[in-house]
Amino acid sequence: MKTNLYLFPALCFIALLTSCKSGEQTLPVDKPDGPASVDRSTSCTMVQETGMFQTFYKPQQGFVGDPMSYYNVDDKKYYLFYLYENANRHPIYVTKTSDYATFEGFTEILPAGAAGSQDEWIGTGSFMKRGQTYYCFYTGHNGNLNPAEK
Repeated sequence: MKTNLYLFPALCFIALLTSCKSGEQTLPVDKPDGPASVDRSTSCTMVQETGMFQTFYKPQQGFVGDPMSYYNVDDKKYYLFYLYENANRHPIYVTKTSDYATFEGFTEILPAGAAGSQDEWIGTGSFMKRGQTYYCFYTGHNGNLNPAEK
């Protein structure tokens, strides 16, 4: 019985040693020639854009929060809806682009509500079109109401 216990591992070891032939060629491994370079050829060109980041849309004052993109098949442009972060209860603004390197417009499309209203602050939403009507679904927030968000 002890012989069988040692025989099987020994046979496996011998098979392992004899199965490889010397001089076999291995498959080449694709290695990059150097560190991968990042394409930084796009640059922002609009008046509203400023700051150290030059590869995405940023208003001159304030910030883009929670982008909500929408592709409009009618004019073949991407509409970038976003919460305009400028200490103003972030209303929703929009800018348009066809290449994400140049942008047109800086337009408020959904203002935040009056102080005390359910929409005192606007939260992230989404946009869609049905027929010829565009719809925006978003969250209205007021921490003094119950529930705070609707």
